[in-house]
Amino acid sequence: MKYYIPEWDDRVDPDFNFLTDQNSPTRIDPYEHDLYAHELYDSPNYDGILISKVVLEENKTKQEKARTKGVHAYVRIPKHYPVFGDCGAFGYLIQHDPPYETDEILKYYQELGFDYGVSIDHMIVPGILKRKRYFQEVGGNWVPIEEGQFKHLSELPNSKIVTKRNTRQMALHGTQEVLLLEEEFLDEMERERRYQLTIRNAEEFIKQHRDQKYSFTPIGAVQGWDPDSYAHVVQLYQEMGYRYIALGGLVRSQTSEILEILEAVSPIKKAETEMHLFGVARLEAIPQFQKMGVTSVDSAGPLRQAWLSSSKNYYDPHDPEKAYSAIRIPPSEGKKMKKSGGADTSIQMLEQKSLNLLRAYDRGEVSLQETLDAVLEYNHLAGEKQNYSREYYETLKDKPWKTCPCLLCKKTGIDIIIFRRNNRNRRRGFHNTWAFYRFFKNALIGGLNVD
Repeated sequence: MKYYIPEWDDRVDPDFNFLTDQNSPTRIDPYEHDLYAHELYDSPNYDGILISKVVLEENKTKQEKARTKGVHAYVRIPKHYPVFGDCGAFGYLIQHDPPYETDEILKYYQELGFDYGVSIDHMIVPGILKRKRYFQEVGGNWVPIEEGQFKHLSELPNSKIVTKRNTRQMALHGTQEVLLLEEEFLDEMERERRYQLTIRNAEEFIKQHRDQKYSFTPIGAVQGWDPDSYAHVVQLYQEMGYRYIALGGLVRSQTSEILEILEAVSPIKKAETEMHLFGVARLEAIPQFQKMGVTSVDSAGPLRQAWLSSSKNYYDPHDPEKAYSAIRIPPSEGKKMKKSGGADTSIQMLEQKSLNLLRAYDRGEVSLQETLDAVLEYNHLAGEKQNYSREYYETLKDKPWKTCPCLLCKKTGIDIIIFRRNNRNRRRGFHNTWAFYRFFKNALIGGLNVD
């Protein structure tokens, strides 16, 4: 099984000065100067890179660089590491139709040099399919009304709105009372429309790919809502000629739900058919995914957890079930000093004191408690609402960056555990991806621990 990491401009200044918090003076063009994780480590901590068209098109400069360089040169990864392309259905989730045409996507994959290209899908997720309908109780029956009429009636002083059909409530309401019902429902017609649209796109995609003799491997994107709907499409795609199929729309699903879908798909999937799971790379389920025929997954979760999680930002390099809180020292620029018993020490001085104490603690020159007190005081004065005393204590006590063998932890030291802007936060994300990839590889051979 292969692990792909999505490309989101995840680069850092290799010469960043952590003591002065300044970028390198030679950093004129961030794209040319900054480095990806696979350029900082001896080898990539993933088996390939996933690039979504909607992400690449966020910036005209990015788009042009990728077009002129080709995708491998654009992300500066060796040719033998595959680059996987998709449309990025999450980016046009709320649109009625995808913004691309099949012939356009095929040419895009071919001209930019993708190794794999995914057909155009349209996501089927409950949040997009939820609708509201409105009723008024008339003579013991619920009569459909328009939204405008519902709003008008709901403003009457004798109106009462309910959200469930309750016959007892209908019987008890007063004769002068206007009883209204606001009901949420799933738009099954829209669900079916997106389902069939995705299938038609896949059929057109592989036909044109075959007719035009494109060199990249075509992948059929699958959307569904239950095990049977996914299994049905997998069968159809194999009949169309696909030998690589990708299941989408599963990111917010429980692992148990994903396994139920795979149980329905697995008996149908041919031995030679490869299968990808979009956005799902859950360590605890990797052995089961593998047994059910999954051959590749992707996820930016380990990377982005470094700054998006409230308290689990740094992966323990030895234990896949443990993560530490990064220590928040937000930049003081623009922050106002909170009142603290009349203290006149500037917030900038407390910020620097916290940073200096953390480095001194790392060298063994000051106590844990003195360091913790200073950091918590700065957090409070800088407006941090959550109390991280327990999490910070554990991080400082264990010093996980000290025992991590990864190159970035060795080079960056304690700064990798400090929650503060891109150059620290993304380096911590790179460490997380390094740790995740070790656990991932180990899970494939029957275990998770790496010691």
